[in-house]
Amino acid sequence: MTVQDFINGVSAGKVKSVAIIGGGPSGAITLDALVREGGFEKIKVFERSSELGGVWSLSKNKEEGKYVVPVAPGSTIDQLDPQLDIPEIGDKKTHKSKRSEQIRFTESAGYKGLRTNVPEQLMCFSDVKDWGVDAKHRIEKNYVFIESVRQYIQNYYDRHPKDHIILRTSVENVSKDYANPNAKFVLTLRRETDEKDDVGNYLDEWYEEEFDAVVIATGHYHIPIIPKVPGLEKVFAKSPEKIIHSKYFKPRVHTFDNETVVVVGGRISGFDIATSLAKTSKTIYHSKKVIPEVKQRSDGFENIIEKPIIKKVEIHDNDKITVHFEDGTIVENVDRFIYGTGYHLSFPFMNKSYPGFTTGNILPDFYEHTFYAKDPLISLVGIPIQAITFRVFEYQAIWVARFLSGKIKLPSLEEQIKWILARYHALGNHQQYHSFADDKFEWPLKVIELAGGVKLGSGREFPIYTEEDKELHAQILKRFAEEQHFFLDPTKQYF
Repeated sequence: MTVQDFINGVSAGKVKSVAIIGGGPSGAITLDALVREGGFEKIKVFERSSELGGVWSLSKNKEEGKYVVPVAPGSTIDQLDPQLDIPEIGDKKTHKSKRSEQIRFTESAGYKGLRTNVPEQLMCFSDVKDWGVDAKHRIEKNYVFIESVRQYIQNYYDRHPKDHIILRTSVENVSKDYANPNAKFVLTLRRETDEKDDVGNYLDEWYEEEFDAVVIATGHYHIPIIPKVPGLEKVFAKSPEKIIHSKYFKPRVHTFDNETVVVVGGRISGFDIATSLAKTSKTIYHSKKVIPEVKQRSDGFENIIEKPIIKKVEIHDNDKITVHFEDGTIVENVDRFIYGTGYHLSFPFMNKSYPGFTTGNILPDFYEHTFYAKDPLISLVGIPIQAITFRVFEYQAIWVARFLSGKIKLPSLEEQIKWILARYHALGNHQQYHSFADDKFEWPLKVIELAGGVKLGSGREFPIYTEEDKELHAQILKRFAEEQHFFLDPTKQYF
């Protein structure tokens, strides 16, 4: 069967089994959309951690101590997140082996004090537009902390039988025999056990399972990016503990008392880190690509000084660190760097069978960020950034469910490639490739049209944004532009 045969439409009833990789919010809405679409005999969600929630869960080893994984500046996904060696499973169907010591970056990027920054009316899934918590767990009525969002996601999974969910199990390889027109995807799975070998090493159980389709819903907050900056590699070589990614920063754990800290990154994690350190660190230099001309509120945060991006870093023989910024200013005696500069896109389980699946910045072969043009039985839910996150996941999940059920066709391969090339020509190999910054309300309308309308028989309906929704979103953008420390009151303890 050719790719065009797939494009022409999956015949109704052909796809009977679907694997969902990832147990966060995108996995939750995908499971719900598939179950409600009906007609599937097996749907399994594989989550590598011990609980559901994705970025909205709290990793115990991070919460209990100063746990930090060092990340060298300029590191690539091949260096940080290579595929594990796959053992020969053989005729026994399973294989047990010593757990790999390779760093997997499995810890959640979430942290105690993380809060929503979009009102629940917009952020929640369309059929449950309330976090379901009382006033004492809210901030300014519409916003909540990480624990409430994780419970919301758990509640969504709890709609369906527990046998859909497989915890502590990671997908380590996806393969398919394309010479066989009836071939299924073979997933190589690694289940963490509590068993130990004779010398006390934990054991993993490896096995394989077949599926007709695969939905990748792993999100994009796993493998930290610390950019390459002239001189920064020398700081890392001498004192790696002085460079921390926001994934491993813990408010109230990492206080850096009386230190001079450079915080890099102009999005919410950078703001959170800078403000959480304001009461304990000596001075925080907040380095951002763009410093808005609008006068930003800084009452109570007078020791946060805005700076442009870093030009170079010097570490001297006496271990003193000097930072040169692009505006020509220099800061001496810097004690530490904290980078809130985002994450690589990494899917090591695709590396062997699908070379070039990701560049680390983008997924170059996905039509409308959702369907793999080379085989649309591989789809992706949860990759857009600068989007109304849960809601855009919902649009993707419904679209995928309708396609896999055989209700709809996708545009021709020619049309898909045309879209992919135009997107790449406009944005290139840059993280903005998957950004919905200027497309939040237009993209859903396109998907609804491609997927057969708001309602198509049984299954979930697409949500529709109202004028009230759009006005509320405009108010949020205005507030972001005018207030650096988004709804943070320095007299309150958020972290």
